[in-house]
Amino acid sequence: MPHNVDARWRQYGKILPSMDIPRSRSDLEKLVADKVQESARLEYKASPALSFPKQTGEFAKDISAMANSDGGVIIYGITEKDHLPVGLDGGVSHASVTRERLEQLIISNIRPRPEFEIIQIDLTPDEAAFVVAIQRSDRPHQNTFDKRYYKRFNFSAHPMEDYEITDVRNRRMISEAELHIAFETRNHAVYFVVENVSRSSVFDVVFEFPVELGPWLQKRNAPALTQGFRTFPAGRRLRFFYGGYIGLVAPESPFPKQFDVSVSYRSQPDASAKRETLHVDLMDFFGSNVEKSDAEHIGEHITKGLEALAKQVERLAGLFDQHVGQMSTGTGVTLSVTALRNLRHVLAGSDQTEKVHPTEFTVVEEVLQVDRDLAIRIWEFLQFNPASDTLESLEGVTPDLADRIRQSFIIGRS
Repeated sequence: MPHNVDARWRQYGKILPSMDIPRSRSDLEKLVADKVQESARLEYKASPALSFPKQTGEFAKDISAMANSDGGVIIYGITEKDHLPVGLDGGVSHASVTRERLEQLIISNIRPRPEFEIIQIDLTPDEAAFVVAIQRSDRPHQNTFDKRYYKRFNFSAHPMEDYEITDVRNRRMISEAELHIAFETRNHAVYFVVENVSRSSVFDVVFEFPVELGPWLQKRNAPALTQGFRTFPAGRRLRFFYGGYIGLVAPESPFPKQFDVSVSYRSQPDASAKRETLHVDLMDFFGSNVEKSDAEHIGEHITKGLEALAKQVERLAGLFDQHVGQMSTGTGVTLSVTALRNLRHVLAGSDQTEKVHPTEFTVVEEVLQVDRDLAIRIWEFLQFNPASDTLESLEGVTPDLADRIRQSFIIGRS
């Protein structure tokens, strides 16, 4: 699962038994190759299941059933036989199904709205498969298409009994609170991490560090570590920088290489305290591969985005030079109202053009496509001697060019 997926997904572990949520064609092909069987949390559906409006009720039923059960993934675009994937089908046309349309169908036909993610995986330039990942919910979701509540059992969705609807409503109250502590290494940096992996808040969180880490706590100046939390919300994950790995394991390091960290917390304000102890041995990480940091991942995404944007800008600039360059103002960037009107004529396939004011010699140069010296002479002539009938007397102006000048520019008060 990508590093930036919402913490609410992480708290339920992997959606699939052998891999994360599929996000590419190769992920789908791996499911088929590995013959990953359908389960209560995984369902394959052929692309015709996204034929709307005919399949709207079935679509809403399947999504709500996953949310009312344990969450999971529905893949549209894989055929199955005996609950085993057979292969990718042709997908659905981009013209008929989009992520936005699927999202709107879920929002419009399921109450309340479940937590979900839609992934579009292009199979061809015109068709795509879709993956809908649904989060387990702490409240029941109704299929408004037939006013029923559904729950998934093994390989299919069935209407829920009243007691099952009540059980879903009680999930938040009976869910077991759980707090995890860990040490992570990222790009030669070591972090202390605390995460509430349950679906409810925990209370009265208190950490206990060995005396040897007192200087680190003082340096970090993090009240959360020294004073704890009165309330720690569900899904919250905090990370505190501990130090550079090479310096921490160096022989002269003032910090211990092995120590225990403990955390105590309550699942309810009046419940008895729970305690978890983490044993840390920094040498366990020695010789392991370096994982890219969040910042590096984000940087890579930004770089790719900027490269794609630069290509688009370059393409648009080429189109601009090809079709609109002669109508631009002297800057080559800002378009005047007249230029925009001329652009309208071009897009309409008309040869008609509207005259422009020769505000600068660069405008004359661009519109007439003449050399700079001649453009300056024409511009000065139009500025200081705007008698159109004497254009031919100007050095370098042929009768042809004089006609183009009269057709292209507003001369004097005309």
